Amino acid sequence: MNNTKLKKYAPLELKQISQIFASKYTGENKEVNYFTGEELVSFFNDLGFKDDYIYENGGIIADDFENRPSRTQYTLSRLRKLNEEGRVDAAIQYFINIAEDKSKAKHNLAMYLGDFTTPTTLHHEVANTEAPYIPEIPRESKFAKESIFDNVPEDHPVVFISYSWDDDHHKTWVKDLADKLMSSGIYVFYDGYAPDGTNLVLFMRNGIKRADKVLIVGTPVYKEKLERNNGRAKFEDQIINAAIYHDAGTTKFIPLLRRGVGFDDSFSELIELRKGYDFRLDKNFNVEFTRLVKTLWGEPESKMPQLGTKPSFFEESCVEPIATNQTQESWIKLREFRSFSNEESTIVSNLVVSDIINGKLDNPTLLGNTIAILTFMMANEIIERNSKTIELLLEAVKGFENHIMSKNDLYDYHISFIQGINCFSSDNEIIMQFCKDYNSYYKERYSKSKDKMTLALEGLTDKIAERLIQLDNEAWPDHSISYEMGPVFQFCDANTVVQALAKLSNAGRTCVSRFIISHYKLAYYIQGEKDYCFIEDVPVLEEIIKGLESRLLELKGNDKFSTSSLINKMKQAVLRCKGDRNSFIS
Repeated sequence: MNNTKLKKYAPLELKQISQIFASKYTGENKEVNYFTGEELVSFFNDLGFKDDYIYENGGIIADDFENRPSRTQYTLSRLRKLNEEGRVDAAIQYFINIAEDKSKAKHNLAMYLGDFTTPTTLHHEVANTEAPYIPEIPRESKFAKESIFDNVPEDHPVVFISYSWDDDHHKTWVKDLADKLMSSGIYVFYDGYAPDGTNLVLFMRNGIKRADKVLIVGTPVYKEKLERNNGRAKFEDQIINAAIYHDAGTTKFIPLLRRGVGFDDSFSELIELRKGYDFRLDKNFNVEFTRLVKTLWGEPESKMPQLGTKPSFFEESCVEPIATNQTQESWIKLREFRSFSNEESTIVSNLVVSDIINGKLDNPTLLGNTIAILTFMMANEIIERNSKTIELLLEAVKGFENHIMSKNDLYDYHISFIQGINCFSSDNEIIMQFCKDYNSYYKERYSKSKDKMTLALEGLTDKIAERLIQLDNEAWPDHSISYEMGPVFQFCDANTVVQALAKLSNAGRTCVSRFIISHYKLAYYIQGEKDYCFIEDVPVLEEIIKGLESRLLELKGNDKFSTSSLINKMKQAVLRCKGDRNSFIS
């Protein structure tokens, strides 16, 4: 035990020290030892704190401040905590050590604290204890030298994975993704790889800054945490938003959709519109992973071709040249096929097929119309009839639909695609066979898909719970009736719904209760025996009730009350589904 006597400082002294550490910026005449916001935070991080500085809106991020504090507020709060540990001397000494003008730093401190050579000669002795820790850290950062940042290869892609700890299954999936990326030669900043004792605040900040690409794994829970300003995911999102704010055109941040109805349910507004990858279906993992790895290595499957020279047919023919640039898309030009030369027919049709296969034409109506034209040209021997090409076109259509999760969206896509085909009236054996094969695939895909309401109930978050009544007014996938006119739980997995309900806040469960009352019209006496008697919902509702009741013993307070209230509403709904005309809630 070192018996050096430590000091504790009076409140006024701490305030005076804070004003020196957090000197105000005054333009060209600023204090020579002035710290920027980021430098100030880094200074206290070196002394053991875990704070951060976000450029967007210019803010210090600290867990003990609800709002972003001023420089002086932040500095004073950190000095108070150091004072409790007898470590203000260490902070003073460290400030002097890293100051640009050390003599000026000592002079400013001496104005308030008296003349000194080291802080240990100053005031207010306390009980003997260990000497204060004074970090010997270079100004730029010691963290990088003590972490995995010291081993980053220069000749490999580097990525940072941002995700939320939804549950054990999700965390395992993210780890498997990180492992597979590493095996593919891509260096991964993943918190599971960080050694014990790692400062996670610095890990996130430095990892995002150092990475070539940031992979954002989106789920409804991830987005909910962002909206709640909750946890590590929100902190990473703030860093990401700051980077985008300074470079709106950046392609550094790539969304990976793992769970949810769509990108808008699982990402922030700044990320949801960015081109990304759909990892929701495990059977498609290898396809999406391969595409991702190719992109990270700088060899994407779909990349801009090299700009060519002026076509030779300008000199050979007076026919208007084929537009292959972005002023006129290939499939738009194809509509003029009747005026093409033989050479033009081949050039444009090949370009169109290539664009479709590479995913450039994703509008279902235009896609259907374009395929109808191509098959017409084949049937009339304008271009070569090629069964392999037809097969590739069919697979491209399937590929588009494989990314559609809900029955509703799948049905709408199907209708638009068929309308596109019908817009070009062409009864030929090629298109008829194509439609037969496509419809066979669509029917199978449709039968295995879940509708929007089912997906919403199985993937409940607080935000989704708020929209349930609104969703109830929307149409079934085939637009025959609205959801409010039929059963909604019949295709749900009861256990999945129970797990989702358990994760909701009390406000979220209250929203679900209101939805139950609204959908089954539990606030009204019904007239006919069959009104709102959705018997198909009964088995699933009863299983959900059992699952929630089994969790009641673990709950207390308002958590127990909100769950019990929801159970009661569901029991009334079951009675209503079975035809009880008097089952209602006042």
